[in-house]
Amino acid sequence: MFAIRQLRVPVADPVGAEGFWTALLGHVPEGQERDGALRYHVDGIDLVLVPAPATGAEAPGGPLGFRLCHDDLDAVLARLPPDAGAAIRTHADGTRHLETRDPDGNLVRVDWRMPER
Repeated sequence: MFAIRQLRVPVADPVGAEGFWTALLGHVPEGQERDGALRYHVDGIDLVLVPAPATGAEAPGGPLGFRLCHDDLDAVLARLPPDAGAAIRTHADGTRHLETRDPDGNLVRVDWRMPER
């Protein structure tokens, strides 16, 4: 069985992006690594903000493809600053997701995780 252990998010300045990611995740970072990366540990996953070059395939704001899940999207939205442009979208089947962009333009999507019965 596979599980995700680490997500690496390319950002121009990990320390500069800290406020957004701390608000989104509701956690404080665990610290800064030697290479300038900032590490969060959330629900068994290391989410690492890594410094990225301004141009090229590793540049921030590119086609970053991952989704987070949370059971209270309204609480996540309330933590984000108003200028984050975050919105919750409701689909015809009743599922919901929060969508925003981090300060580097990376698309961040948080799907609603239905409570277990």
